[in-house]
Amino acid sequence: MRHLNICVAPLALVLAFGSPALGRELVYSSPVPDSHLMNSAVARRAFTHIEEQAPDTRIQLSTGGMLASFQDALASVGQGAIDGSILNFNYYPSDLAATVFLAELNAENPLEAGPAMTETMLLHCPQCLEEQKRAGVIALHNVSTDPSIIMCHDKRVETLDQFKGLKVRGLGSMAGTVAALGAVPVNIPANEVYQALQHGQIDCTAQTSSNMESFGLAEVVKYATDLPLGTSNGIAILALNRSQWDGFNAEERKVWFEAAVLATASMGVDYTETGLRIRDSAQKEKGIQYVQPDAQLSAALAAYRERERELQIQRAASRGVDNPAEIAAAYDRALEKWRGIVARIGDPAQPWDDDQRSAYEKAIRDEIFLHVPLD
Repeated sequence: MRHLNICVAPLALVLAFGSPALGRELVYSSPVPDSHLMNSAVARRAFTHIEEQAPDTRIQLSTGGMLASFQDALASVGQGAIDGSILNFNYYPSDLAATVFLAELNAENPLEAGPAMTETMLLHCPQCLEEQKRAGVIALHNVSTDPSIIMCHDKRVETLDQFKGLKVRGLGSMAGTVAALGAVPVNIPANEVYQALQHGQIDCTAQTSSNMESFGLAEVVKYATDLPLGTSNGIAILALNRSQWDGFNAEERKVWFEAAVLATASMGVDYTETGLRIRDSAQKEKGIQYVQPDAQLSAALAAYRERERELQIQRAASRGVDNPAEIAAAYDRALEKWRGIVARIGDPAQPWDDDQRSAYEKAIRDEIFLHVPLD
């Protein structure tokens, strides 16, 4: 297991946030900026529910990576330097091989992908749960963002030849997609992409439309290629130190599971709606040009998708994942089920009303979390 240096000691956290002597006070880290959707619409909604239903619990959320970056978050939580953090599993292929493999599997819609990923991880991937336990964490879900697209500083990418050779930020499965299309994948954290684009360290980035707002990329992106590369998966808004979780009683765990229902639903609904809104404002207010890929570029992506699964299974096996084909098959079944559920609730390409959101939350609760053991 990889061990990372932790810069913030537990004593420093107590001094910063106060003594936890009265009730249960949890120090929670978010590696993304305070205004990021993961904080504003997802984490805070979940934490409000927890504090309302468990009045003795207080959650101190520190944003912007002040306590732990995405790279350090797993070790920080697992070693108990902090009580919990938003995690991006794609940063931990050595520690969480099966969980990362699951996150790499392709999907096109976060409303479908998030519940399908969560259901597979919690109910059909024992190795996922065991490796998280060894790492000292428990992740309560595995959710997704809106689909990534190609966003470039000053490169207009419409053809495969125009994309070849460009330096493109891509993480996890997105790095494989970028490489398959002839570009050079560059692995840098999301919060460094702005400067990397601005200073020419990279030409483009394969990220979600929502990051134009969350990380200010709309200020440095001039062109966006309208080629959906798939959702960004493998995110846990709710992930806790395992010893902390073991200290919760059954009622507290039920409260956290219900918070996971709300967070999973928020990721799907809010990211879908935000992606639609930002796409519109990026063009009208920022002057970003959305260009259409030509037939050759679209065909190259389709051809890669046909062989991608076998490559992912081979890579997972080399990392020590047991029966990756079975995990993939379980995910495929879950994804197909959630496509049907989402289609019955409403059009995923249009904003949902409160009744549709409630129906979605109920489906996540009934189909997944009512079947997860409290231990």
